[in-house]
This record gives sequence, structure tokens and C-alpha cells, in this order.
Amino acid sequence: MLVSVKTIKILISLFVFSVCIAQDLTFFAYLGKNLPASTYLKISQDINQTFLRFDGIKLSDKSFEFPLYYGFKISYRLKFVNPRTFVELEFIHSKVYSNPEQIVRAVGIYRNALVDSVIRFGDIVQNFFYFPWFKLCDFKLWL
Repeated sequence: MLVSVKTIKILISLFVFSVCIAQDLTFFAYLGKNLPASTYLKISQDINQTFLRFDGIKLSDKSFEFPLYYGFKISYRLKFVNPRTFVELEFIHSKVYSNPEQIVRAVGIYRNALVDSVIRFGDIVQNFFYFPWFKLCDFKLWL
């Protein structure tokens, strides 16, 4: 099953720990709260002939339930490229959930039948959540 999600998040850090390991290498650690926005979800299941997009999915977080929302980041300055260019490696433990009772718009093909209607999200997706994610590489240029 292929699942893709797009979401805009506001992250509020309650505790930030930063230490300079070397001249161009910095380590960050933080706890915080995630305020997820509405998003969409795409589901692709070849075996069931299902290719759907759900729009207007409202998300909630459980930032302060164990384990807490936290993250780590290592940042390295690439001064040989530009003094304001950085590469980062980041891990974020963000717990975001959807409510299966919410009403959303579904468009696509569900079990080889066309769908373009407003449905209860839980009729097709019983449980949807995402948490730990890992950014392998992020390039930043500070202006």
C-alpha cells in the first residue's frame, strides 16, 4: 500500500538544547508541541484496485502523551560552498492522528468503482496516524 501525506505543521519548542560540537558542527535537541493543519491522504492498493484521494482530513496530536514529542538535529556548515550554507540530518518523533468519524471528500477508484463523494473517513480508512520521521538531508542557505 502506498500512502502519501502533505501537511503544514507549526512546531512549538518548549525546550531547546544546542551545543556546538566543532566549529562547523552543531547538535540540537528539543521537546515541543505539534499543531497539525488539515491535509490530504492518497491511498494506492493495486491488489484491491483502489486509488483514492481524501481531502480535508483534520489531524490532532498527542505531543504530551508518552513518549513525548521530541527531535534531534545535527547541522554542519558547508563553508567551502558558502559560509551561509548548511546540511542537516534530523529525526522528529511527531505523533499525529486522524479521527475516523470525520466526514471527508473522497475522489478516485475504490475496488474498481468510481468514487467522487463526501464520506465518513472510517468507512475506508479505519486508522490513520504517522509519527517518527527522519530527514536524511536538508540543505539550507541563510541569507
